[in-house]
Amino acid sequence: MTPHRANPQATRRPRWLCQALVGALLGIAWCSGSAIAADPQAPEIETLELGIGGVFKLGCWTQATVAIRGGDEKLVGVVEATVEDADAVPAATVTPPSRAVGVEPGQVTVARVFVRPGQSGGSVTVRFLVDGKERAKTSFRPSYEAGPGRFRYGRPAASRIVVLAGPEGGVAELVRSDGGGSSGDEYDAAAISARIERIDQLPIEWYGYEGIDELVLTTSRPEFYRPLAQNRARVDALVAWIARGGRATVFCGASAEELFGEKGPLAPLAPGKLSGMAPLRDSQPLESFSESEDLLDSRLLDLRVPLWEEVAGRVLAYGRRNPPGLPLVVRSRQGFGEITFVGLDPESPPLSNWKGRGAFLRRALGWPSRTAADEQLAANAHSGAGYEDLSNQLRSALDQKFADVETAPFGLVALLVVAYIALIGPGDYFLVKHVLKRMELTWITFPLIVVGTSLAAYFLANAYKGDKLRVNQVEIVDVDVAAGEARGTVWTHFFNPRVQRYDLTLAPRFAGAQVEGADRLAGWLGLAGAGMGGMQGSGSALPELRPSYAFAAGLDAISGAPVQEWSTKSITARWYGVVEPGIDAQLGLLDEELLTGSIANRTSLDWSDVLLMHDRWAYRLSRIPAGGSAAIDENQKNSTVKLRLTAATAGDEAAATAAGDGTVPFDPYGTDVARLAKLMMFYDAVGGPAYATALNRYQGFVDLSRLLAGDQAILLVRVADDAGSGWSRGDSPLASDKDRRWVYYRYVIPVERTTD
Repeated sequence: MTPHRANPQATRRPRWLCQALVGALLGIAWCSGSAIAADPQAPEIETLELGIGGVFKLGCWTQATVAIRGGDEKLVGVVEATVEDADAVPAATVTPPSRAVGVEPGQVTVARVFVRPGQSGGSVTVRFLVDGKERAKTSFRPSYEAGPGRFRYGRPAASRIVVLAGPEGGVAELVRSDGGGSSGDEYDAAAISARIERIDQLPIEWYGYEGIDELVLTTSRPEFYRPLAQNRARVDALVAWIARGGRATVFCGASAEELFGEKGPLAPLAPGKLSGMAPLRDSQPLESFSESEDLLDSRLLDLRVPLWEEVAGRVLAYGRRNPPGLPLVVRSRQGFGEITFVGLDPESPPLSNWKGRGAFLRRALGWPSRTAADEQLAANAHSGAGYEDLSNQLRSALDQKFADVETAPFGLVALLVVAYIALIGPGDYFLVKHVLKRMELTWITFPLIVVGTSLAAYFLANAYKGDKLRVNQVEIVDVDVAAGEARGTVWTHFFNPRVQRYDLTLAPRFAGAQVEGADRLAGWLGLAGAGMGGMQGSGSALPELRPSYAFAAGLDAISGAPVQEWSTKSITARWYGVVEPGIDAQLGLLDEELLTGSIANRTSLDWSDVLLMHDRWAYRLSRIPAGGSAAIDENQKNSTVKLRLTAATAGDEAAATAAGDGTVPFDPYGTDVARLAKLMMFYDAVGGPAYATALNRYQGFVDLSRLLAGDQAILLVRVADDAGSGWSRGDSPLASDKDRRWVYYRYVIPVERTTD
């Protein structure tokens, strides 16, 4: 049998095909590998921290610190952050072009962008953009502890946040004793301390402090502050925040020459000219200032404290020896804010072991003692009466003041619902069964009834709410007469008749004229608390947020904000600029802090509801027309500030029966805008939580009660003919012919003491 022999061509052809196939695969793999190697590694957004030391307040501008790890390329771009506003609508902010972010290969770059979080459970999406193109993106969720992909929950708008820089010095313990703390589980209206570990955690813009109630700096470790000498941006931001109404307390003893000397990094915060250091060995001034029964062992007291000349402000405590009249505690007004300088280090012995240190710190910080007012605050917090914060009540009052916009009564709505159910149920059955006598016609009658009732509801709602834009606005303008500077705070609540988007920009105005070159800060106004629509709501917590509208890079304008049909929107703005005060005033002080002198109105507007205040006294003056004046002398009738601000004549609406002392009790559901505005402007002077059932912390920077003490008086006037600052929406104003506006001016006037 002849054996079978394989065909050589048949064996070579498969081998050739296999070799070709292997070669092709190797070529594809090499090309793919080359392409992958050629594609550079993209940058990565690693971490996000909101606020100062990870603590921030909802509804306020706050600093977002972003860490970006570079890829294989050197890139220069901007950082964009998207957060949910108070209405759970995503809003984007971006670093301005002047603060471009450079990312080096393999290196970590820290960038900062400012955001306004409006939902406690809302996430944050951060993008790194180069020439408008996305190069990196990461979304972060809120959590009780910071970590990968997480940041800490925001604090309620009605909480009190105290930021500590440097050693604690007993301040953190004092904050915790007031309720709450840096690690507490209660997220209510408590006092919260935030501790920064590095000085570069302080904001680089003044509005990064907007949610901060007080900043405390302790300086026993001067190396902590030395980096500020290399970059003045943070000190400039701090000084600007204080001038706009912020509060800072500085404790500095042994390191004063280095930190507060002529070229020291904290020199702008000094209360005067530093001429050297002096010993302090007498404990009596400290014991008297603290009002504590616990004595300090003077045998162990050997401290060096700064010696000041040309002191600006009130000296609250003096050292009596070596040299006599040594200023120890100085409280100075800086613009509309306040700096308290304490020439001691509270963490240094023997102060650190002094049982009276807590009382000393409380007085230095200007915090009231825990008395009946605190008990009243606790009672109010659990009473459930009224609103959590006065800003909520003001917003509700503005909502009820729209002209030609009414809300349908609940009884009518309930009746219409019952009528609708009756029509689509038994009504339709009766129609097709007994009138038309053809049951199959329900396929026609039922849709007609639904469409007809829907149209009726639409026209009824239109009759109640109207189809016109309506704007209600409150503006408070504060004027530093000596410096010729002013700040304005605007709260605008508007009714929107149809679905549309708004581009909004504020034009600041003072005494009827536009303020050129004013700094502006725009934003929305949220509802404090966890009630319906409150910022303590859960939020969407989306893994990725896509912006629905945006703020301008300078945060001075809003672009494309959506507003639904027949709904309202609350927006706010703050401005700061140089003005011609338009007032001539010469005021002096007599015994018992009584005022004397004269005031002249040099503006073109009439002043009504005129009230002059200093310390605890108030003088109600007659209307001062444009070009008119008023005199104040020892025969001028005066009363207490609280009485004048809460009297029956303090508001626009008829008040209830006054109490025995002449004051009108606080109405937790009141809608008198004028009365609420005055309460917010002088909350502490009126009595604070002991008088009102609501806090005043969300917009607490407008309270100038502290400036009533010292070498200045405050003139409060209402200008009825002044429309105040105005918003523009593109080429047209945000206004109508039936708007309501409340414009108040507060003139901070220097006074001279005429008695010893």
